[in-house]
Amino acid sequence: MGIRQKFYVLACVIGVLLAVISVIGFYTADKNLEQAVEQELSATVGQASHKMNGWLLQKGSSAQYAADLMTEFNGDEERLQSIASLALGASDNEILDLNIGMEDGYFASYRTQNKSTGKLDPRTRDWYNDAKKAGKMVFTEPYIDKNTGKLVVSAVAPFKKDGQFYGSLCTDIDLAVVDDTVKKLKYHDEAGMAIVTDEKGIILGNGGPGDIGSKLQELPGIGTHFEEMIKNGSGYFFYDSNTDGKMICGYTKVESTGWLLAMSVPYDYVFASVTTLKTVYGILTVVGLILVLGVCFQFAGRITRPLVALEAHAAEMAKGNLGIKELPVETSDEIGSLTGAFNTMKKNLHDLISQMATTAEQVAASSEELTANAQQSADTAVHVAENVGDVSAQVAQQLDEVEKAKQSVDGVYHDIDLMSEKAVQVTVASTHTAEAAKRGAGLMEEAIRKMGSIEKSVMESAAVVKALGENSQQIGQIVEAISSIA
Repeated sequence: MGIRQKFYVLACVIGVLLAVISVIGFYTADKNLEQAVEQELSATVGQASHKMNGWLLQKGSSAQYAADLMTEFNGDEERLQSIASLALGASDNEILDLNIGMEDGYFASYRTQNKSTGKLDPRTRDWYNDAKKAGKMVFTEPYIDKNTGKLVVSAVAPFKKDGQFYGSLCTDIDLAVVDDTVKKLKYHDEAGMAIVTDEKGIILGNGGPGDIGSKLQELPGIGTHFEEMIKNGSGYFFYDSNTDGKMICGYTKVESTGWLLAMSVPYDYVFASVTTLKTVYGILTVVGLILVLGVCFQFAGRITRPLVALEAHAAEMAKGNLGIKELPVETSDEIGSLTGAFNTMKKNLHDLISQMATTAEQVAASSEELTANAQQSADTAVHVAENVGDVSAQVAQQLDEVEKAKQSVDGVYHDIDLMSEKAVQVTVASTHTAEAAKRGAGLMEEAIRKMGSIEKSVMESAAVVKALGENSQQIGQIVEAISSIA
């Protein structure tokens, strides 16, 4: 890859890292926000449950106060059977009645002014036995009151005589208030619906579909989670509603009664902030990626553009083109310094080549002069060689004459006895021979002298040829340097 492609790859890697960080950050924020929303829903349901529990305890306090009063009577039949003693909840319209039952079978109610002994035996009633067994105030399961026909729940508190159980006070609480309260429960006071059931799933109050007294298990969607809600006691879950789409339901139990209080809210409403977060985060991520990639590509272009130009100029210089224009220095960073140094190098190299070209011309002229001198030396050597050849021919001729003289002398000595009579002729011949030998000695001296001259000329030629070789070697090195630079 080229440096531009490497920068682009780096930009893509940075973009991917930014995207990963954004996704992780979004996922974390989304989970935290979802958890906060779910906690808020659970807190809203818990607050409603706590409020309902407080309301029940407040209504049940009438039974507890009456039971405490009956305990103070300590078995005083007259006061125990006084209807006036049951007037503690008379001013509260949400308390339908206050009943008393004792171990002797006595039963009486305040609002209906009903006294019956033997006709309605409280000892056979679940509310009476539950309080007796628990030894403290308890709430009964919801039921239809026989006197009013309304759905009620009873708060039952035991009272004692001499420290032993002697009877129970029962306060009938109108559950219509529970239904009205549940209908007003909304998430953020705006959306959703609430529902209250007993531990068996009987609906006691409902802000949505489903009649009072029907079973929660029969409602589509939310009803399928009833067993889960009873088992866990509190939490939340998601389900699909036929009318409102996806829903989230938070639930908890009412502490004093064990009732189940649930609140269902449309998913889109609860997680509207999460949806907004997703949209904003997505837009910011895309914009951030575009900006980062744009900035990276811009910087990549600003960095690689002068480098590409440097590469192109270097390639032209490698081809021997030193006439290219100087590169513009656009920045003051390392790339700008590199561009300036490259321009300076090109200029110095151009000047160096020009000087070397001038020097090469001078070397060429010197080479031509040396070549002429070498030619002259060669001609001289040829002339010397010709003279040496002449001298050699004359020496050979002298040798032939000396050989002839020797032969003549031998003949003379051989025939001296026979040729005594020709002594005069011999003397003359000897004289001629002596003269010839003298001339031969002169020719020999002349030949020796010429040979010395030839030797001197040859030595001078050798010195000239040696200097010519050294100059030629220098010329070759200079030419090689010129070729390398080119």
